Amino acid sequence: MRPIFKTILKPLVRNGDSLRIGFETDVFDLEDSDGQIERFLTALDGTLTIEELAAANGLSLEDVQDALATFDELGFLEDADAPAGNLTDRDLERYRANLTYFSNYTTLEHSRRVYQQRMKDSSVGVLGLGGASLIAAGLAGLGVGKIIGLDCDHVELSNLNRQFIYREDDIGKLKTDAVKQQLHSLNRDVEVITYNRRVGSAESLLDVLADADLVINGIDTPVIHSARWVNSACVHLQKPVLLFGVTNNRLLWQRFVPHEHGCYDCFLIHTLRQDPDSETQVRAINGQVFENRNTAMSPHIALLSGFITAEVSKHLSGYAEPMLPSTSVEVNMMTMEMKKSDPFPRVAECPTCGAHKAERDSIEPVPLEDLVAVAKAGVMQS
Repeated sequence: MRPIFKTILKPLVRNGDSLRIGFETDVFDLEDSDGQIERFLTALDGTLTIEELAAANGLSLEDVQDALATFDELGFLEDADAPAGNLTDRDLERYRANLTYFSNYTTLEHSRRVYQQRMKDSSVGVLGLGGASLIAAGLAGLGVGKIIGLDCDHVELSNLNRQFIYREDDIGKLKTDAVKQQLHSLNRDVEVITYNRRVGSAESLLDVLADADLVINGIDTPVIHSARWVNSACVHLQKPVLLFGVTNNRLLWQRFVPHEHGCYDCFLIHTLRQDPDSETQVRAINGQVFENRNTAMSPHIALLSGFITAEVSKHLSGYAEPMLPSTSVEVNMMTMEMKKSDPFPRVAECPTCGAHKAERDSIEPVPLEDLVAVAKAGVMQS
């Protein structure tokens, strides 16, 4: 072991007899009138073993071990000798900023490289390479090992106000072909698999998502139908999924973990039970294909893509807890106010993920009428 004082905590700031460490939420002021703590932390440059640190600082091995345990508990240290796993020298250089960020969450026993390795070993399904194309680029930047993309459209001039993965030379190309080419140009180490396919059922997604560790749904047409197809496929395959959308001045994303928590159909049932007036709206937009009313501007899509990609990084690498399952986050783009929902319960009688699902032969979502009937029956029983 060769302990190193984390680069993200430098420089050390001295104020008289006090030594300040940290600049953001966690700030520590340590009494250090003789400068011994400062000298010791400065010596932790990752080149010395514990025994060499003791000799260099005129301390006993026990004193050094006690000091390291204290500073490690405070989150100051990591091990410069931590194994790289399957990360290559190229990986370590390419993802240097990722690794530096991950050091926020490391200890002497837990290497920052573990988080990048988990990313490299992961596979993410990206459904809809329009609004989600920036997310796909973000995943390549993070170093996700495999990106599985699906779309059925061609690149159009009107896409280029927000879908920056494409270029004017891509106009007319299949989005699946253009995305694969651009992602390989961005990161040749990432495996990219694409499907040029129009989704019309849950069944049509099973082979696409079979190897995905996490699914991102950017398909928004037909309204509600598309989300329910993705939800049913993910419930069947037991894949966690992030859904997102953009309205006139609102960004929205949701996280679902099938079988452990409520699914998207549970969310619809819960919404219908909580707000009886929502049935009218749900019926009005169900299955609709809205043309010429896309209000997605580049700052909105860039911001949303960043939020989604951050959730993916937490989910895959585990450096921090992602948003709670069965919850929604909404951002008002006029005020920048963020609103988070409380988790909604899994509905026991949900026809998609509930107790009676096994009695159904099909993995396809039930008609909306059946979902509304389940919601109303629950209200009557209560």
